[in-house]
Amino acid sequence: MRSDTYKWLDDIQDNHWWLNARKEIVTNLFEKYSDSDLLNILEIGFGTGGVLEAVSRYGQAWGMDSAEAIKYAQKRYPDTRLFEGRLPDEVPFPENSVDRVIMLDVLEHIEDDSLSLKKIAGLLRPGGMLFLTVPAFSFLWGKHDMDAMHRRRYSRREIIQKLKGAGFDIVKCSYFNMFLFFPIALAKMSNKIRTSSVEKKEFPQVIENLFYNIFRSEKIFLERFNLPFGISIICIVQKNK
Repeated sequence: MRSDTYKWLDDIQDNHWWLNARKEIVTNLFEKYSDSDLLNILEIGFGTGGVLEAVSRYGQAWGMDSAEAIKYAQKRYPDTRLFEGRLPDEVPFPENSVDRVIMLDVLEHIEDDSLSLKKIAGLLRPGGMLFLTVPAFSFLWGKHDMDAMHRRRYSRREIIQKLKGAGFDIVKCSYFNMFLFFPIALAKMSNKIRTSSVEKKEFPQVIENLFYNIFRSEKIFLERFNLPFGISIICIVQKNK
């Protein structure tokens, strides 16, 4: 990401509707599939560190991102161990060294996504799990994707094939951000406003609260079943034993 994006993320991390609802959904599922507080956890592409801090109570949490991201996150979370690195070739961790990997809206930025997923599988211990989110549906491609330097958006079928090819068993793979799908999709396709997963447009607080509560409510459904469509995809997968 560009350096100005990290500054913006740092400024809005505590109160942005999408970031906070996504964090709540991911950490809720992380808790469901993590029955220990002694895990080695690695977040790849931690941004400014909000999710990494939230899961740190489950064990030893590390982060890997750019030097620019580390600069912002270290100010907020000085006790968290953060490392500079890049997938698939510049990863400062040995194979079979972590129990959980979190990678939220990062894979779409990487040129060789298949090789990167194989690298993540190598980092995980046998039975270790990856928590992954990516943007969904190529027909939603728009200005935000270009501004954010995305390389692609995914279908559920496509990401499942790539994950299986990297050596993962699928535990859960669902679309999410379904309840807001139609207004966001309409806005994207009409190109009247720049609506996206990380939107720089500021809304009145009442709208922020409304969007947050609508989006976060999906965590109840995602605990029980997969959603048929959405702006994004969330996958929980386990390394082949």
